[in-house]
Parts: sequence; C-alpha cells; structure tokens
Amino acid sequence: MKIRIVGSAARHPAVRQYVSSYVINDRVAIDAGCLGMYGSPQDQAAVDHVFLTHSHMDHCASLPIFVENRYGLAPHCPVIYGSAHTLDSLQKHAFNDIVWPDFIKMSAETRPFLRLQAVSAEKTVEAGGLHITPVAVRHAVPTLAYVVTDGQATVIFAADSAPTERLWELGRQLPSLSGVLLEASFPNSMQGLADISLHLTPRTFAAEVAKLPPSTRVIAVHIKVAFRQKVVEELSALGISALEIGECETDYTF
Repeated sequence: MKIRIVGSAARHPAVRQYVSSYVINDRVAIDAGCLGMYGSPQDQAAVDHVFLTHSHMDHCASLPIFVENRYGLAPHCPVIYGSAHTLDSLQKHAFNDIVWPDFIKMSAETRPFLRLQAVSAEKTVEAGGLHITPVAVRHAVPTLAYVVTDGQATVIFAADSAPTERLWELGRQLPSLSGVLLEASFPNSMQGLADISLHLTPRTFAAEVAKLPPSTRVIAVHIKVAFRQKVVEELSALGISALEIGECETDYTF
C-alpha cells in the first residue's frame, strides 16, 4: 500500500501541512483539504473515491475544486463518502449555490459531477481495491477514523481526535496492522486548548500509542505549522522507537 501525504504549501511543503489530504495507491483519498491542489488534473482524475473524516474546513476545503478539476477527465464521477452529518454539511455549506455551485443538484440534471455515499461506523466499504472501515472517534463534530487494508497491509488513519478507545480496541485485534497516522496538533504547553478542541499533544499522543501493539509504526501528522518545531522536539523526546514525523509530498509504503 502506498500512501502520499499531500502538500499544501507553495514553499517548504514537506513541513507545512496546513490542511489534510492523503492519497492511497493514487486512487483513493482520505480527506480533501488540499486534494484540489494535488498534482495535475489527470492525477486528480485517477482518484475515484474520497473518504471524509469530518466536516471541518481543513479536511474538505478543496473538495469542490477537486470535483471541478476532474470533471470530464474520467469515465465516472468520484464517490464522496462520509457520515450523514458530514455529507449534510457539504450540501448546506459548500455545494449551496452561494459559496459554490450546487454540484449535487446539477448531478441529477447533467453528467454527474459527484456521487455521495453515507457510511456508518464499523461497516466496511470496498473502494479502489481496498477495504475501508469507518470508526467513530472523539472530536468537536461527528468524526470517523478509517481502517484501510489491501489484504496484506492495514493502516489506520486516526483522524482528528482526543484520546479515544474503540479505534485502538479494534486496532489491537488486527493481525496485519502495519501503521497508524496519528495527529499531534499542539505542544504540551497548549494542553488546555487541545483538551477543549479535542486534539492531541505529544503527552496525550504518547498515551494513545501505548494502546497499540508494541513497535507499531506510527507517523505523526496534523502538526500545527506555527508550533511544529516544538511539537517535533517533544515527540522526539518520547523515545518511541517506531515513530516517524510525517512529511508532505512523501510516499509511505506499507
């Protein structure tokens, strides 16, 4: 399984993950914060499936641009997956004929721009040669992590979340767990803000990693750019042997 952390900055993109998008095997995306700026229109046209973790802007901001960019370049429109809350938010706040044309309504009247498909926690979906299982996690709005497997490797995209339990309970049961992409948003000095906004700091990141099988490969992502240096220092001090600091515009193979 190949996973690319999509870059979102013109300068120093590797270390400036302002918004979140991940592309798996060139065909499936997790989140669309910057998917509409990914590669060429042809690269985007190869992405047939987009799984949204939640409705916050840094995870879906460029979805309308992505849908427009690939229109007419692929034989089928993309399928956009998410919880009922997330998909309803797209209709109300993105494709609403105010901030963007209503591609959802237009898809019923012309060649479709996109198709929406609601997913439910712990009900597996097949897409792009992958089996993808949503799992509910703790965040400010309804949010889904995704457990993704190609039959050989399994990777958990843990999404934005405060400390959680069910996701790791399922993770410990996976014989083929190959890696976890886990957020570390704020430095320890901002623990109060992290708690209020339901995010992790290196301190709580370490506690989540302790819930995983020993030596699980963990890639730290979603680090707030303004605090990246401090967060990376604090993560490095944890002494987690299988920890990697995620970099955008990089392919990770599992």
